[in-house]
Amino acid sequence: METNINIDEELYRAASQKAANEGVSISDVVEKALREFLAKPPYELRVISIREALEELKSKSAGDTEEESQDKQGRPKFELPVFRGGKGPMPGVNIDSRRELYDFLDDDYERLRRKGR
Repeated sequence: METNINIDEELYRAASQKAANEGVSISDVVEKALREFLAKPPYELRVISIREALEELKSKSAGDTEEESQDKQGRPKFELPVFRGGKGPMPGVNIDSRRELYDFLDDDYERLRRKGR
C-alpha cells in the first residue's frame, strides 16, 4: 500500500542512512520499526499507594533466591527511587513523620483514583 506521512527531517535522515547501510529501502526501515513498535505491549500507567508499591516490590523479589531477596537483617531488598529535582517537599508535608507521609500519599492516591486517573 502506498501512503504519505510527514516525519521529522532528522528522523528521515537517520532512517535513510540506516536503509543505505543495510541495503534496503527507507520504506523497509519504517515498516520494520513500526512492526516492532506495534508488537510491544502498551505501556501501562497506574496510580498506586506506597503500601501497594511495597507489596509489588516484595512479590517481584520473590523470584530471587532467598539470599538475593533479603538484606543482612533478613528484610526484603528493594530499590527506592530517588528524586533529584525540585525544591523540596510540598508545603504541609511533614517528611519527618512516616505516618503523616503515608497518610498524605494515600490521601493523594485516593483523590487521583476518584478522578479516574
